[in-house]
Amino acid sequence: LRDCNLLERYPNLVHDISFGSPIGNPPTPSFTFIPSNMPTTDLNPSFIDNYLAGEVAAGRMSGPYSVEEAHAFFGGHFRTAPLGLVEKEPGLGKWRMVQNNSVLDSSGDSTNSWLDAKDILIKWNTCANMADLVAKAPPGTQVASLDQAHAFRCSAVLPRHKWALPISWRGSIWPDHTFPFGLCTSGNVQGTAADAFVDVLDAKGIPDTLKWVDDYEFFRYPIASQISADGSTEYTYGHDLSTILSISDPLGIVWNDICDKGHDFAYVTEYTGF
Repeated sequence: LRDCNLLERYPNLVHDISFGSPIGNPPTPSFTFIPSNMPTTDLNPSFIDNYLAGEVAAGRMSGPYSVEEAHAFFGGHFRTAPLGLVEKEPGLGKWRMVQNNSVLDSSGDSTNSWLDAKDILIKWNTCANMADLVAKAPPGTQVASLDQAHAFRCSAVLPRHKWALPISWRGSIWPDHTFPFGLCTSGNVQGTAADAFVDVLDAKGIPDTLKWVDDYEFFRYPIASQISADGSTEYTYGHDLSTILSISDPLGIVWNDICDKGHDFAYVTEYTGF
């Protein structure tokens, strides 16, 4: 950030990456809230078992703890969010675990009701933004696509806010150290780091990167061209995918396998930005 003159634009980012980001401005809890999980967890409970084991192994969660141990861990009251399962592609056995941070307690409050995503302003690149760049692109323009792995799960939570995010499963409590899907500010916290990465690329001579949460589209424009013997045009570019990776790798950004999600620079791409 300092090398790219971006510290003033992101004054809290280094601190938040190092010590955790606040989830917002929640009140101090006055009672412990452990609602029942959703019935869909019965569809594939072993998926949740494996998910929790993987998150603990990766250092993104802790547990399992008893309720008493959890009170000691959080230093007081805490609240969990009901778990559920959604089959991503019916019939193919691919599942996604969801957390309902909007479930209401006996006081009529939810974790999400205390938070406002608008407190953390980030950039959202819509389909209209993509269409605008495509319309203005000169001949020879190409786009590469990468998908960030565990996007929300790469953002650490401020320790004093962890009481709002644990999971209850099989009678035990699992503290979460990173932002989950289902918390209304997760996308904005992740998006702050994503915005900074896009600005770093721009400062290093790679402009026009569009993103929507964990999906990134990197434009590149020809710096020279020549007509080959068969009459086709050959273009020369100032950077390739390895250039982008040489910037993202030292920053700790991990991408999903490009064979599964994404592609190298090409003339055709797909973009989903609402």
